Amino acid sequence: MLRRENGSSNHLSMEMFKSMAGVDIVHIPYKGSAPAVTDLIGGQVDVMFDNVPNVLQHLMGGKLRGLAVSSKTRSPFTPDLPTVAEAGLPGFDVSVWFGVVAPSATPKALVSQLNAEINRILKLPDVVQLFHGQASNRLAARPKNSLSICVHR
Repeated sequence: MLRRENGSSNHLSMEMFKSMAGVDIVHIPYKGSAPAVTDLIGGQVDVMFDNVPNVLQHLMGGKLRGLAVSSKTRSPFTPDLPTVAEAGLPGFDVSVWFGVVAPSATPKALVSQLNAEINRILKLPDVVQLFHGQASNRLAARPKNSLSICVHR
């Protein structure tokens, strides 16, 4: 198994896969996705978990073969790839998201204002296109403990 940084979401996704599937795969830490993908394409390693934006161009170009996506549902960017659960490992569901957060003492009025503005920006056509071009889904959220979930990969 190849995975970048120890403890990253992708590393832990593979560890969860190993545990649920009962397989033994060796973890090889990398300093980022680019060198890991390069070694995967070059045949130095056999398999890895990575975010769709990091490998989509190589999947589309035929340099890599996708096996499955880790989320509960298929990715709109790779609709022909099954989910891990569909491929035979029921219950496997790992998604990565990025958010905007503020200190807990931030006034609620300011959090609400920032949330409204972030969600307005996320709906702008050029922002929608930018996220789509990076194989990312935009998700809007109401503030609870965070301002707004911005990116889902």
